[in-house]
Amino acid sequence: MDQAWLYALGHAQQQTGVSLHCATKVINHHHLDLTDNEEKRPEFLRLFHGELSCALNTLLGRERYDQPGQIFDDRATHHMRLLDAEAQAAHLVYESVQCVAAGLVRRPEDMPGFVFDFSLWKGLPIRVRRPEFYFDPRLRDEYVNVWFNPPARLYRKFNGDLDQLIYYMRRLQREAIRALNAARKWPVMGVQRIKRIHPYSEPRTRRTAGGEVIPSYKQGASGITGRRVHIQAKTEVTTFRRTHRAGVKALRAGDPIPFPYGTYKMRKLFPIDVEPADPALLITGPEPTLDEVKAELRLNPVIADDEQVARVLAEVGTAFRDEAAAVVRAEAMEFVPEPPRVPAELLEKSDRPEAQVEHPTARSLAKRASGVTGRGLGAVPPRGSFDKNQPSEARRVVVMRDARRGRPRASAEATKAAEGADRPPRICDRPLGTSDPPQ
Repeated sequence: MDQAWLYALGHAQQQTGVSLHCATKVINHHHLDLTDNEEKRPEFLRLFHGELSCALNTLLGRERYDQPGQIFDDRATHHMRLLDAEAQAAHLVYESVQCVAAGLVRRPEDMPGFVFDFSLWKGLPIRVRRPEFYFDPRLRDEYVNVWFNPPARLYRKFNGDLDQLIYYMRRLQREAIRALNAARKWPVMGVQRIKRIHPYSEPRTRRTAGGEVIPSYKQGASGITGRRVHIQAKTEVTTFRRTHRAGVKALRAGDPIPFPYGTYKMRKLFPIDVEPADPALLITGPEPTLDEVKAELRLNPVIADDEQVARVLAEVGTAFRDEAAAVVRAEAMEFVPEPPRVPAELLEKSDRPEAQVEHPTARSLAKRASGVTGRGLGAVPPRGSFDKNQPSEARRVVVMRDARRGRPRASAEATKAAEGADRPPRICDRPLGTSDPPQ
C-alpha cells in the first residue's frame, strides 16, 4: 500500500510539476503540503487520488478483500492557504505529529511504512519502484522520484540556512510530541494493533458533520503583524467573492468582464478573461517559489536574524503547548471492533451508536441470502446502504467484507463461492483512461 501511495504521488508530481513540502498518512486520510503557481493543483489531485483509488482497489482484490470501488468518500478535498512562515511551520509540525495526536503511536517514526522527515528537504528524492499491481509496465517507468523541498516563506525566514531550518523544525516536532503525550491520559493504539486494523473498519465517531465553517486560510503571526495579515486576508476574500459574482452576472448578461486572478473552474468551462496575477495578494496571489527566494537571497544576502527566528519558534511552540489537550481530545481515534481504549466521554460527543460488526463467512452469507430474493448466495446489503450520516438512534452495521478463506482453492467455482456472488467488478483492472477515474 505504501509503495502504491508513493508511486502515485511521484507520478502526479512528475506530470504536473507541483512542489511538495510534506506528505503524511493517518490510516484513513492523508495530508499534503505543496506549492503550485501554475494552477496544476486540481490536475495533480485528480491524477494522485484517481490512481491511488484504482491501485488500492486492485490491491484489496489481490489480497482477497472485497473491493469497495470508491476509496475516498464524497466530501470535497480540503484546501487551506498558509499565509506566512509561522503558519507554515505550525502546520508542518502538526501534520508530522498527527499520528501522535490521534493516539496511534507515541512517536511518528513508530508508524508502519513511510514516515516523512524534514531531512528530505536537503534534496535527495525518494526513489519508488513501480508496484507489481495495477500500474502498466508498458506505460509507466519502473521508478519514479518523489521530491520534497522547504516552503519558500519559511526558507526565507531562516535566510536560506537549510541546516538551521531542519534543526529547529525537528526541535519543534519533539516539543509537540512531548506536549501531546503528556496531555493524553489513555494508551496509544500501538504498531501491532494498527497492523491488524481491517480494511473495512471505521472510526467509532461520526464523520465531520455539515454546516461548520471550514477555514480556507491560516495565519501564524501574532501581535500587530498578525492583525494586519488577518485584515488583509479577510479583505481579499470579500473582494474576490464580490468580483467573481460580478463576473458571473456580466457573463450571463452578455457583457463579460475579467474574473479575479485565481478563478479556475469558470476559466476551464467558459472562454473568459482573468485578471493578471498580483504578487502582493496573500490569498489569491501566486506563492513565492523556492528558486525565486534563493535568487533573492543571492542578490541580497542577509545575516540570520536570531531574534526573528526565536520569535517564530516561540509562537509555534507556545501554540502547541497551549492547545495540546484540545488537540488530543479532538483527534482521538478508535476503530471498531477494537476494544475500548479512548475515554467514553470523548467518543460520546458525536452521539453515534455503537457499531454491530458482522463478518460475512460462507455460512452467515448463506443464512442471510435465504431471506433475500434476487441476489443469491453471498447476499449482503449493497455497498453504501449504511449511511455514515444516519440518525443517531439508528443502529450502525459495519460489515467486514473479507473474502479470504486461507489458501485459495483451485477451482473457479470454489473461488466464486468463497468470494461471494455479489463481489464488485474489478473496475480498476483496466488501464487508467478507459473510464472516468474515481474522484
